[in-house]
Amino acid sequence: MTASDLDWVFWSLGGLLGVIGISLVAWALLWDRPRGRRRCAKCWYNMSGTPGRVCSECGYRAKREKKLFNTRRRWRWVFVGILVLAVGYGASVTPRVKRSRYGWPGAVPTVVLIAMVPWLNPGGVLIGELSIRGGRDEMWPWQQSWLVGLWIERCEQTADATLRADALWLLGYIGPEARSALPAVFGAVTDDDPKVRGAAAYALGMILTDHRTSIAKLIDLLADEDENVRENAAWGLWKFGAEAEAGVPALMNALTDESGEVRLMSARALSRISPDPEVVMPLLIRTLQNPDHHPLRIRAILALVELGPHIDGVMPALVSALGDADSKIRLMVIRSLAEMGAGASPAVPALIEIVQDENANLRDWAVYALGAIGPEAEAAIPALKELLDDEDEYRREAVREALEKIRRESDD
Repeated sequence: MTASDLDWVFWSLGGLLGVIGISLVAWALLWDRPRGRRRCAKCWYNMSGTPGRVCSECGYRAKREKKLFNTRRRWRWVFVGILVLAVGYGASVTPRVKRSRYGWPGAVPTVVLIAMVPWLNPGGVLIGELSIRGGRDEMWPWQQSWLVGLWIERCEQTADATLRADALWLLGYIGPEARSALPAVFGAVTDDDPKVRGAAAYALGMILTDHRTSIAKLIDLLADEDENVRENAAWGLWKFGAEAEAGVPALMNALTDESGEVRLMSARALSRISPDPEVVMPLLIRTLQNPDHHPLRIRAILALVELGPHIDGVMPALVSALGDADSKIRLMVIRSLAEMGAGASPAVPALIEIVQDENANLRDWAVYALGAIGPEAEAAIPALKELLDDEDEYRREAVREALEKIRRESDD
């Protein structure tokens, strides 16, 4: 049972405490009405037969006759009810707080976060929390419209280029639901500040609507003087995938860009748009074999995976990288092979060797990858069996699952 499986417990507890809290507050404020009788505001003694405004029971003197007909308020119980409500709210938002990247901001209601936008630090945790909720589709449509309107206003009316760029990035996080912001994003494509133009390219790739115009704008940005803008433009075309076929010529030209980031992002985009893979394979293999630029090597792995195991040269390049001196590169390759499933079967011999590696993290991922490959990894069964005596219970369970999957699928 995972943590998310227990979400209903927190929600149920929060709902129950919420009902109790509201009931307590309502009872404390509204229940004891005088119902036409004169009542002492202090001790609630029935003064219907008592002349004047002085209580014969406790001596309290009401300032006005109207005071004797007020509803009795139990303020201590109001406080208790509010406290129960607060605990209930805390219980109901516990799953969201646990999943939040920022911790406690996950407990702040979305409406409050949106209302605070004009005063929040663009790079602060509250804005970060708000952007994540927008990206996860955790808002009501009216909340999204309200938030998008605020970002559009910042894009169009703020003189500070950094704030405009931040607004465009945040519109991108919201994704297709921010389609009403496209006119503002299109306007930002020609902004004087490269930060704004780069953020506009990102937003176009995330909003993914009005394809013809958006792709045309991204193609223009691919020729921008700023390399970060060009990289974001290539990324935006990658997001559009096959629909960005009109951008193939510009991406082909970008394969010779002076920036390695732009070249590799263009290669990834071409891999996804599916032109002739022979055009990008040499660049990807050279990048993967270059030990001096770790981030580019990671992107080269991702691009090779996007081409697919059926493309000549992809599997030999990935299998070769399994022997790389950089453990992070090896780990990324193993995880990518696991995603390929049965298509990664040529890597089985190399993965069997990694199952015996000193690096526990690599061993665990190799076990998982072999299980994901399935019956094509039958040759790994003896090596996997040796791990059944491992002192780590979780590792033994992972090995059993991999063996079970290989055998079951093989039998089928």
